[in-house]
Amino acid sequence: MRGLSKDEALDYVSSRLKEVGASGGRVAALVSPHLTNEDYLLTAKLMKDVMYSEYMDYRLYGGEAYPEKPTIISLDDVEKAESYLVVGEDLSLHHPVLGLNVAKGCQEGGASLYLLVTADSFLPKFSTVNANPLPGYEERVLEAVLCAVKGKQYDDLLKGTGVSQSDVDGIAKGLKDKKPLLIGGSRLTPKGRSLLRELREKVNGDALFLDWGGNPKGAFQMGLWSSKGETVKDILEKCVSGEIKALIVSAMDVFRDYPDGELVRKAFSNLEFLVVHDMFFTETVAYADCFLPAASFAEDGGTVLNLFWELQKRKRAFKPKGDSMPLWEVVVKLSNSLGKPVGDFESVDDITPLVEDRLKEKVEASQSLKGVEGSLLKGYIPALFEYPFYKSGFKADFCNAFVNLASEPSVTLHPEHAEELTFKSGDMVIVEVDDLQFRMKLLTDDAIPRGGALVSLGFADFPVTRALKGLWYRGVDLRAAKE
Repeated sequence: MRGLSKDEALDYVSSRLKEVGASGGRVAALVSPHLTNEDYLLTAKLMKDVMYSEYMDYRLYGGEAYPEKPTIISLDDVEKAESYLVVGEDLSLHHPVLGLNVAKGCQEGGASLYLLVTADSFLPKFSTVNANPLPGYEERVLEAVLCAVKGKQYDDLLKGTGVSQSDVDGIAKGLKDKKPLLIGGSRLTPKGRSLLRELREKVNGDALFLDWGGNPKGAFQMGLWSSKGETVKDILEKCVSGEIKALIVSAMDVFRDYPDGELVRKAFSNLEFLVVHDMFFTETVAYADCFLPAASFAEDGGTVLNLFWELQKRKRAFKPKGDSMPLWEVVVKLSNSLGKPVGDFESVDDITPLVEDRLKEKVEASQSLKGVEGSLLKGYIPALFEYPFYKSGFKADFCNAFVNLASEPSVTLHPEHAEELTFKSGDMVIVEVDDLQFRMKLLTDDAIPRGGALVSLGFADFPVTRALKGLWYRGVDLRAAKE
């Protein structure tokens, strides 16, 4: 790469996008779910009105479900629930404030807690039933609970899940006895969310759905998705096929965060033009034809939608450094260079009234009810792939105190399972998936369901996502590593 001024870089991007369009190629955009409503609104406008493309998405952590509005309106409502069912999310890791409210509702409000979460790190001590299903089987157990509530047989659904019939019966009875708040985590597929919605209707409860990222609800409401139903996977596959020839990526290392690193590699390798807007030189940037420095969240204002779809304003702490820009500014300048301005905006505050107007509109999306593909788990040790530094702290009172970062990649088993496999904590093992092999330290933890595994993600130069196929679950084999 060679250095360019901000204007030179944007003119270069503009000229390359024009070349792609002139040759009949399509342009796509993949944008972080952590940005502002203003970023999303203008990016969607750029794609639809300037690039004439609906190939855009924010669901870069692999989930295909769209955000849904809850039936409660505040954290106070969370604490007032008579019982809770949590499925598909370790709340204390990804939504710690919500986890605290659930814990408080149990300890101070006397609520019952039912967990359908693989290897939950904090809430089991408050639980009435901790089912702890094997990785990849949370939705199967959820379907069994729904069948139990409806009085239907469900024995076949529990095969291979690691969950007992008594646990399912206990959960079903508890949900019928005390009005529940059903919390569906970001690991739920569209099929899983459909099951939870049906369960809510059967037990006359409330529902709260969680999503990956800091502002996915804003991205959805602002229209940063395809009305034709294309997902991130679809976009990447069209890059591989050559239909999409240019791609804009903002504020995400797709290699690290999307659960199919091999598909990402093939897609990026086949592009004619890739522009990356980011704060860091990531592996994604290594494939880029142009890199635009991004401003941090502290260097720009704007708005986001919180857990209950309320508009919240962010205040800028200081001005962007050097030539770094927030995404909305990149879009404004790029659209001007393309000769089709998206609007005359001098600051992010100028865009916010358009955001407020958009919030008044009803936004809906339909999608196929895909579930977890069982063939990815059969015949192996079912494993959940997760970022390890979340697990490295100690547990204190109502929260996890994260005092250390994990120093090396690891695979964690239940102690009894490790003993059955003749491993002990601290051993070096080879984790095998298809033709891929990863050398990791083996750890043990009682929180891991017996027969399953937790595999760490997120280490530089350790592309574990290449072993995944669009979900954070995969069957793995283990063998001792040679010294």
